[in-house]
Amino acid sequence: MQYLITPLLEVLNPTNTVSRNRLLSFAIGNVEAEIYNCLIAKHVYYNNLGKLTEGGWFYSTVKDLHLSSGYAEDAQKTAIRHLIKHGLIESELKGLPAKRYFRIVPDADKFASLLRLGEEAQENIAMKYDEELEKRKKRRYNRKHRLIEVTAFDSVQSVPGDEKSKVVTNLNSVSGADESDSARLIGNSSDNSVSNSFSAENACSADYGGTRSADARGKTKDNKNQSNCFSNHSFSPYACDEKILNDGMKTESKLSFLEILSAMRLDLDNWHYIYTRDPTSERDLVFVDEEERRTKTLHIPESFRSDSSYVLTALQYLSAYSNYVFDDDMKPMPNKNFIDITLKMLTEFIMADSFRFNGQIVRYTEVLDTLNSLIRENSLYDFILSFQYEWEKILREKTESSIRNKAAYMKVCLWDWLKRWKIEEYNQLVGLV
Repeated sequence: MQYLITPLLEVLNPTNTVSRNRLLSFAIGNVEAEIYNCLIAKHVYYNNLGKLTEGGWFYSTVKDLHLSSGYAEDAQKTAIRHLIKHGLIESELKGLPAKRYFRIVPDADKFASLLRLGEEAQENIAMKYDEELEKRKKRRYNRKHRLIEVTAFDSVQSVPGDEKSKVVTNLNSVSGADESDSARLIGNSSDNSVSNSFSAENACSADYGGTRSADARGKTKDNKNQSNCFSNHSFSPYACDEKILNDGMKTESKLSFLEILSAMRLDLDNWHYIYTRDPTSERDLVFVDEEERRTKTLHIPESFRSDSSYVLTALQYLSAYSNYVFDDDMKPMPNKNFIDITLKMLTEFIMADSFRFNGQIVRYTEVLDTLNSLIRENSLYDFILSFQYEWEKILREKTESSIRNKAAYMKVCLWDWLKRWKIEEYNQLVGLV
């Protein structure tokens, strides 16, 4: 006597084995659906051989079902218990020695009901993904177009868009430097001589006093030095575009984009944004924001100083660069140039062995510690936005003649803001209470 379960087989699409039904997985779970399919296949096998016992029973050992499904005894027991509860199968111990027997319950209505539940679950999951995608789009749009509020005690007004472009453009037009304050690069070589210096009147904090020799002042006023205040490549805004060897370290081959992320301690095996192909550059992550990049678990390793491109790539990843500097049509956002310049300057800070700021020597280790602390506790992109606001505020309060070397002055202000921006934010919050 044959016990047919044709209605179920037509839905499940069997061959000599049975494909797992997608909707059934949503309804009862993946393991349960897999075990159920294996039992269906065994039913078909025994039925074709005429070996089903009365009532449509057949036996399957733990070993047999493990080899068929890939699930061991504990997983089998849990899945079988759930399948019985759902009314899809029955199970008994029969014979001596006792064997585990199963019977498929040929209840097509029950099965169809479960598939409907699975379809509803699938639709709900799809809806949640759509809602989450919409939230991400909104969050990305809001952060890209974010307006920094001006508090009641701050009378500075916002800068028009065309003025912002002038702010960035003017960084490249160096007309000289004021002699009141200075920040001096020590460089990244064993030579103790000062390879480059830059200076600017400093309004970033109350005191940036500094003294220099007459020779140094004379060099500052030299037209040649004025036209290229970043003559030392280790502190040049364009140094990131070329390979810079540091501390005698040489790399035989370039690290790939994923190798850079791995060196920053991103767990690539559990990072679900790698799907059909691995990202090869920052542009591949245009729709992945800071939170999704797990930036707070990462750091910039000291070893990246062997090549400035590694540092710049790390900073771009940590600031979710492509996600924020391009709109949905992949057109540059208005603040892209400012973000580019800021990231390059941060790269230069890391690549230089040390530099002099406000009469003190700042070593690259302090720069790395400061940046890594910022990354763990806050948002690099938020910091850049806050610095943009601070820089625009400084330029509005100063006349053109008072800041003669904008590029050098901006670098001084960047390091100063990096050290005190959280204090300033706290003070503003206290002032609002």
